[in-house]
Amino acid sequence: MQDRLGYSCLLVLCSGTASSSRLNRKHGIGDSSFGPRAGQLLCSRLRRIVQLMIAITRALAAEHQMFRAVFADIGGVLANLCSLGEVKRLARLVEGLLRVHGGVEDDLALFSGHNRPGQERPDDRCRREHREIDNQLTRVHTAKTPAEAKRLLCGAMAASRRHFSHEERLFFPLLERMFQPDTLTAMGTDWFLQHHAPPKWVI
Repeated sequence: MQDRLGYSCLLVLCSGTASSSRLNRKHGIGDSSFGPRAGQLLCSRLRRIVQLMIAITRALAAEHQMFRAVFADIGGVLANLCSLGEVKRLARLVEGLLRVHGGVEDDLALFSGHNRPGQERPDDRCRREHREIDNQLTRVHTAKTPAEAKRLLCGAMAASRRHFSHEERLFFPLLERMFQPDTLTAMGTDWFLQHHAPPKWVI
């Protein structure tokens, strides 16, 4: 969890003079022109930026919306495809979109492992559904005909939509009850920096 969602590193960036020195070097500003007071002001501003970032649950839900839009576009394209190779390329696109997203959710699921007797653990269900979707996408690559590949890809996207709805209705609210808002926001900030920020861009 800490390797992938190492949000604690954000605290290091805003924790004092060592952070100021690191920021000086990163942005090419000499220590003589960027003293401790200036560093403290900058770190204060960085904290404000972190506070304005969204919680990890809201960030993942926003990705769900993006995936739904992509799936709708793929569904519209599939009807006109006649090549098996083209269908398989679309399946690889879907796999790439879901791989990192699903890994983050699997990590979060580890922290929701409590359950009532006779009920499936939330983390078990999350990982099980991810495996089922992965298996459907893998089967696209062994399909022998375009029709079979289209059917399997459409099935994987439909299963993903159902999975998204379950997470938004039950899993994300569970995480929001378990974690403090500041923790969820720090996770969301780290997720953004790792997966959506420009290369070498930090706050």
